[in-house]
Amino acid sequence: QSPPSQRAFRERKERHVKDLENRVQQLEQAQQEALSENERLKRDLQKISTENEILKATTSMVAASAGPPH
Repeated sequence: QSPPSQRAFRERKERHVKDLENRVQQLEQAQQEALSENERLKRDLQKISTENEILKATTSMVAASAGPPH
């Protein structure tokens, strides 16, 4: 190969490596954002589940204190 074609190959290779490095960085960022959102959603689910259990208990207590329907 001639020196200019070797240089062109090397430049294409370097560009490709840079593109891949950028893509890895983007994917790592997206993964971190997804993990953060997943943790937030887990906390939200736990909070809502707790609220749901409280409402169920409150509803059953209210229903029990109201006595049988007339």
